[in-house]
Amino acid sequence: MTMLKSQIAREGSSYRMPTINEIHQELVKRRSQAQYDLATARAKLAAASANVAAAKQQVNKLAKAEPELAELMSEYTQADNTFKMLSEKYDQAVVAEKESTRTGSIIPFSWAVEATGPIVQGPSRKALMIYALLLSLALGIATVVWLDSIDTRMRNAVDVEKLLELPVIGLTPKLTGRDGMLPKLTHMYPLSAMAESYKILRTNILFELRDTPFKTLMVATGRPGQGGTTTICNLAIALAQIGKRIILIDADMRRPSLHKFFGVPNEAGLSTLLQGKGNLTDAFQQTEVENLIVVPAGPQPLNPSELLGSDRMQDLVKRLEEHCDLVLFDSPSAIVFSDGPMLASWIDAVIMVVSANMVPRGTEAQTRDLLRRAKANILGVVVNRLSPENIDSCYFYSHYYADSAAVNPDTALGPGSSDGNGHGDSDKDALPKSAGESDKATAEQDIDNPFPT
Repeated sequence: MTMLKSQIAREGSSYRMPTINEIHQELVKRRSQAQYDLATARAKLAAASANVAAAKQQVNKLAKAEPELAELMSEYTQADNTFKMLSEKYDQAVVAEKESTRTGSIIPFSWAVEATGPIVQGPSRKALMIYALLLSLALGIATVVWLDSIDTRMRNAVDVEKLLELPVIGLTPKLTGRDGMLPKLTHMYPLSAMAESYKILRTNILFELRDTPFKTLMVATGRPGQGGTTTICNLAIALAQIGKRIILIDADMRRPSLHKFFGVPNEAGLSTLLQGKGNLTDAFQQTEVENLIVVPAGPQPLNPSELLGSDRMQDLVKRLEEHCDLVLFDSPSAIVFSDGPMLASWIDAVIMVVSANMVPRGTEAQTRDLLRRAKANILGVVVNRLSPENIDSCYFYSHYYADSAAVNPDTALGPGSSDGNGHGDSDKDALPKSAGESDKATAEQDIDNPFPT
């Protein structure tokens, strides 16, 4: 403002307002308009470029989606064809239903009833519990059947008869006691239920004797420790108690035991007789059981199997048969040694002893096959070590007849019976006779006949 005033003062009264150049103003106006149009055009160009880029992206997407579109169109065509086919079948079904209803093939039952409560999806809780109970019962039965199929033990007489195809002629309970007492159980406790089981075995043997007479009998087991020695000893005692003259021979020369059980010397026995080193007088051993003579195994030889199969063995047995009713043999395991089958090949009769709940079934079947190959006459099987509750004679004896047998123990157990400490009525009677006493007693009778006349 100050500059304008100074300029007006300088010009004086001759100052005139400057004239406006209209052309210049017009040019300035057009330039501004041109700049505005240029900016607008640039904005439109940018927008057009963005639209072109977006269009290109859409074109690329459409190119990629074309195979998918073709696949969807194919699926649509298939679905449309399926729908048309189902529609035709539905129309046919409706026509068939109308025709069947008209002819009486389909009779409407009743009108649908509106539900009055909540609709339950699936079985109820009660039904599920019943299904679970039935399923658990089926699984339990299947488990029991499977466990029974993999159990290879013979548990009772039925299993034995089914597997071995041999009759069961005796059932003996599982016994517990001191070593040396069990083989003489029938003598020490004659009125016990255990002794009665061996007497039932004796009865079955007597039936076999009546039907098919024989003079020699041996016991055979599959494995050691199954109770064969206990069985043959108690059977010998039970037969001697009814007056049978019994000679019990220990043919287990590898591990003899009869001389320990009956308390007799073992310096002379079966091995010395078969080797020609002794005579019958030295081998015969009197026992505390009347009518029972024991021939121990003697010193262990180097060839027991050959001795048992020799002619001298058969000649010896023939001599013994003339002076007794039965000759019984205790033999080693038929699976482990060949002594048992060798002896069974010429013995009149054989009984097998099977220990229940102990040995796999294959062992006993193998023992039976060995005896059959030896042409042995197998009378039957004695099932040993059963629970007393599973033996009828022991069960009913202990429940119904125990009171009638409750007499004075000193008389109930019989001669040579055991007291609570395992000693007999008389130490002198329980001990074996000395060699001098035995020789003196034998000299008074026939040297070949051990039984007094």
